[in-house]
Amino acid sequence: MEEEIKVLIADGHPLVRAGVITVLKGVQGVKVLGEASDWREAMSLMREAEPDVLVLDLSLPQGGGVRCIRELRKSFPRVAPVVLSSRSSEDHVLASLDAGALGYVLKEDPLDEVCNALKSVCSGKTYLSSNTAHELATGYLSARRAGKVPTVLEALTAREREVFHLVGGGKKNREVAEHLFISIKTVEKHRANIMRKLQLRSATELRQLWQKLGFGS
Repeated sequence: MEEEIKVLIADGHPLVRAGVITVLKGVQGVKVLGEASDWREAMSLMREAEPDVLVLDLSLPQGGGVRCIRELRKSFPRVAPVVLSSRSSEDHVLASLDAGALGYVLKEDPLDEVCNALKSVCSGKTYLSSNTAHELATGYLSARRAGKVPTVLEALTAREREVFHLVGGGKKNREVAEHLFISIKTVEKHRANIMRKLQLRSATELRQLWQKLGFGS
């Protein structure tokens, strides 16, 4: 028998919380431990309830924003953050994922997407709702047509690009491993692949390329 997925809901809108809770209570294997209307209340409940997943809106009163995700990952590294937001822009989605969110679902999505997100993040996968993925793909294609996406990085896998950005931004192997929840040996393997594929000879060259591509500006 699979263990229950324990969930907390944090959203400033009572109707949104009620809707999500109603759906989740009807899902076998999911247990809603509580709800919070602001960030302080969410953190307080986190300490008491010890959930597996926190479903949160980035517009929470008393401390909302992407920094909430970073604070959550630092204070409760075993809890998987799933963002439930009305913001679908590429910048918001990527900023959330970079901060440590493991799932991103839009409030306009069917609530089944929240259920799918819970199952995915608890099995160690990142989850984007269909509409979120569509927004990212549209943004990517638009940027490609405008010549804004560096083709040099297309040789890298998605995980290698993550490592490239983190190392380019100055993170050490241990920090990259902690950020991505992988081993240091795995980070070293990804770095070796990046160096080979991009024909780089040192970490300095990697950081210089990262800056040259405009990521450091």
